[in-house]
Amino acid sequence: MTVTHRMTGTKTLSIYRKMKRRCNDSKSHNWPRYGGRGIKVCKRWMESIENFVADMGLCPEGMTLDRIDPNGDYEPSNCRWATMLTQSRNRTNNIILELNGKSMCMSEWAELTGIKIGTLWWRFKAGWGHERILTTKVAR
Repeated sequence: MTVTHRMTGTKTLSIYRKMKRRCNDSKSHNWPRYGGRGIKVCKRWMESIENFVADMGLCPEGMTLDRIDPNGDYEPSNCRWATMLTQSRNRTNNIILELNGKSMCMSEWAELTGIKIGTLWWRFKAGWGHERILTTKVAR
């Protein structure tokens, strides 16, 4: 087999191969969180890395491949290049809190409100409602 894509050794090729493996190879250690949950790679991207690069471009420095909807498939409308911080805030195990129509993960609310994440976590585990969690002043 002759390689014609000229991507050998690139970060983009590595990301592309890992994406396909975790969705298609049941022996991959990441299979349970991807292919095992039904996450798929779109047919166009399965056909070639050239199609993947045509849709996504090359991986920018400091970025990783992220699915906008973490329960959705790998396809052009659901993927973006993102920083690790953005990606970590877009995980299925994050706790999303909502206030005044705005939904964010707990770490984002901690930054916005100045309330420590441990305090937000304790309030959530104690069964407080979202508004109370996010608006109750912290006793000093």
